[in-house]
Amino acid sequence: MGATKTFKLDELAAAAGVSGRTVRYYVQRGLLPAPQFRGRDTAYDEEHLLRLQAIRRMQLLQIDTISVVARSPYLVLWSRLGDYDPDVLRVLLVVLGVATTAAYAIYTRTQHTNELFGGGHLVFTVPFAAFGVYRFIRIVNRTDRAESPTDSMLHDPAFVVNLILYAAVVVAIVIYAP
Repeated sequence: MGATKTFKLDELAAAAGVSGRTVRYYVQRGLLPAPQFRGRDTAYDEEHLLRLQAIRRMQLLQIDTISVVARSPYLVLWSRLGDYDPDVLRVLLVVLGVATTAAYAIYTRTQHTNELFGGGHLVFTVPFAAFGVYRFIRIVNRTDRAESPTDSMLHDPAFVVNLILYAAVVVAIVIYAP
């Protein structure tokens, strides 16, 4: 087997399209493994490059879970995300949101659910679930990014009010349903 290609810091940074300072920051945060030292120089390998490329692609796709995913042994697989069209991913997100809402609506009408929650009243929570999914999709697709979509949802007044109303309706159904 041939030796793997190694990079100096500036070579790795240029190949990944980031600054050397960014590479050092990612190593310090644990997003990248520490380089090997060869004398006074550091040596980065192709795994470092793949990880940096994956992190860049996640940033371009506006995936905000870099600190979690970057530590995954499957990070190299994430580097393939650059092959997906963000517009297609947005459409898939909408399709999944509609399917999730439909599945919840069906769940509220099942015999088992009616027995648990009393007489089919849980169906009145479907609009809250649908609005929650709608807000989530809007939050994910907007341009002003927070640290994560969860942070954005918890700071979105419409989402929080909807969540509180949903919880109140569910509690009322459980307590007052026959």
